[in-house]
Amino acid sequence: MRALPAALLAFALPASAQIQDTGTFTYLLDRPWTSMDPARTAEASDFLLAGNVYEPLLAFLGERQSEVFLPLLAEDIPSHENGLLSEDRLVAAFPVRKGVRLHGGSELSAEDVRYSFLRAMIYADEGSAASILLGLLAGRPDSPDPRVLPASELKAAFDAVEARKGALVLRFKRPVPLLLKLIASMPVMTSKDWALAQGDWDGSEADWYARLAERPAKSPLDARMNGTGPYRLEKADSGDALLARHEGYWRKPAALRRAALRVVPSAGERILRLEAADADAADMEDAFARRAKGYPGIRWAESPPLGRLGKLVLFNLRVSSASPFVGSGVLDGKGLPADLFAERAVRQAFSFLFDYERYHREALGSSGRRTDGPFPPALLETAARPRWKKDLARAAALLKGVRGGALWRKGFVLPIAFDAGSPAELVAARVLQAGLESLGPQFRARLHPMERERLRRELDARTLPLAVADFSAEIPDLAAFAYPLLHSGGRLARRQGYSSPGLDALIDEAASSEDPKARRRAWAKVLRRAQEDVPQIWTYSPAEFEACRAGVKGCGNEENVAGLGFLGLPYFYAYSE
Repeated sequence: MRALPAALLAFALPASAQIQDTGTFTYLLDRPWTSMDPARTAEASDFLLAGNVYEPLLAFLGERQSEVFLPLLAEDIPSHENGLLSEDRLVAAFPVRKGVRLHGGSELSAEDVRYSFLRAMIYADEGSAASILLGLLAGRPDSPDPRVLPASELKAAFDAVEARKGALVLRFKRPVPLLLKLIASMPVMTSKDWALAQGDWDGSEADWYARLAERPAKSPLDARMNGTGPYRLEKADSGDALLARHEGYWRKPAALRRAALRVVPSAGERILRLEAADADAADMEDAFARRAKGYPGIRWAESPPLGRLGKLVLFNLRVSSASPFVGSGVLDGKGLPADLFAERAVRQAFSFLFDYERYHREALGSSGRRTDGPFPPALLETAARPRWKKDLARAAALLKGVRGGALWRKGFVLPIAFDAGSPAELVAARVLQAGLESLGPQFRARLHPMERERLRRELDARTLPLAVADFSAEIPDLAAFAYPLLHSGGRLARRQGYSSPGLDALIDEAASSEDPKARRRAWAKVLRRAQEDVPQIWTYSPAEFEACRAGVKGCGNEENVAGLGFLGLPYFYAYSE
């Protein structure tokens, strides 16, 4: 990883104020925000709000340059040369930039930053940057549920975050190769005094432990914001939000006076609003974007798929005994065994049943790139010829060899669960249903569309034998994909009942390697082992599309402040009209 000198910051980050001052910029989204708390980001709208109102200590140089960093709220980047990184690479200091004003008027301090980092760990979901950082500070390579961490490890993590001489200081038990990526992916800085006034964590060690154990479902900051970013929250209602330019911003003020976020679920309506000049830019679904190109007065920007792995088919290797989805629960043609997918041959057979080309065409409009493993190809290239492709003959041969041929003779009824609000997941479910039922009348599939929250609850309860899901990572690092999807302690692997000690060891080795070449070789081993074991079916990493009116400047820019570029979301500081 490389860092640019602090003196280059003004040239490398978007020079917004050099552009003529313009008015309200309206951006259309398909889903509303669920929380304004930067520590509780779940939907794309949440990340968009957090990344424009709050800021991290560091910034990525660009959307495609996730190994080069710039100082943002930190004055410099830890290195051996500047003395901010210890010789053993276990202690890193981030001097907090002086003169940075929060939207509430106070000046950002090192204690604010310390409080913000520890606070983020309270609310963070597994797999998020804050949860990964918590695990690393506790001496763990993964991002465990803090409720299962021993008290000694939690205390080690709490004590390892300090505010000292105007800097945030982090102390680790082992070197952390992805540290700068984590820091650049955490736009969480707020005022400690302000958060306390809202009834948030009181700053004490005892209350931190208590809130971690509770894992609160709500936060005092869910509907209010106080960051340092180029925009402040002016008002919000029913999923919409209006951001106003932060006139006291530490860099030059933004070109756009206001940015309005409007929720318009229909992609067709978003296009019509752009045509009518009722909006300036919009996020677009993959399939619709390809069909809608050519609309007069609208420009399209397509970004490479960096942060989104795309749709997955999740196998549950050990379905809960309380599941209502397994029917009879035995091989009698009326249900399916709870441990059906514990057989690797069955998982491999399903990987041959899936029609990848049909899914690519119908769900994504032939956009995006094929993923032949648990990593986006933009981060780790796979072989030119995919390991898994549709091959009904090979699928049949594998199934005939399972359980002495009883599986093939008697068949089963398979429920396929998916998000009812996702057209792409519906296509994936139908593709899998068609492949399975083409093998013979003994195999039947039933589609189970569910509201997203119910789907999450059922996955948590391990009641679903098979489900279609979407996966994105907050951090542009292979570890952010491997731990949740493949490691026995990861949140999705755990929901699937998947565990492979050998694969766990390979992941830990790859994530801890400090040599870039050795690290890449280790990740290639992880990929090969995962391809053989197929805990999931991987499909396509979708492209990110943004539609803008012709007069919009900055559409499709490659800025990657707060990781927004990695997630395919707009950073309004880089826009003007």
